[in-house]
Amino acid sequence: MTDPFDQLFNSFFSVKITSIRLVARMTKVMVKSN
Repeated sequence: MTDPFDQLFNSFFSVKITSIRLVARMTKVMVKSN
């Protein structure tokens, strides 16, 4: 049986990783354009 709290934490973690990757990509673009 899977813990609903564990599932919530996993989804939150993946969203966090995705947003961090997005920010890193945007930062790279900004540094390149400068």
